[in-house]
Amino acid sequence: MVQYLSPEWLTAVRAQVDKASDLEKEFKGVNTSLKNVVKNAPGGTRVVVFRWTDGHLTDALLGGESDVGQEKTEFTMSGEYPLFVRLNKGELDIKTAIMRRELRLDGNMLKALRLNRAFDVFTSVVRQVPAEY
Repeated sequence: MVQYLSPEWLTAVRAQVDKASDLEKEFKGVNTSLKNVVKNAPGGTRVVVFRWTDGHLTDALLGGESDVGQEKTEFTMSGEYPLFVRLNKGELDIKTAIMRRELRLDGNMLKALRLNRAFDVFTSVVRQVPAEY
């Protein structure tokens, strides 16, 4: 088990993504990027950036607001650490969190709706990484 939002967690996420054949189908031909801004995490705000090129996860970055937080992405999701823990544990889904205004999503909403299924599958793959919170 790895600490959530640690470098070891990100390495495990990359390995899990590389094994997930259903992701390839969902992200086929997709070029996009997503930044998760996790506020009030242990040690301060943590930022995770994922980039997909032609359907493949090409970048996964982890850091703080002053480094990775400066990365430009197509979508940004931001919320408090306990919310991201619930999302990662599968206790809450992204759509519900956005509708309840617990999670903020910035970016092209029409494209986000088109990519909804792909992001749901990606989230389910990330959840497979055993993490400590």
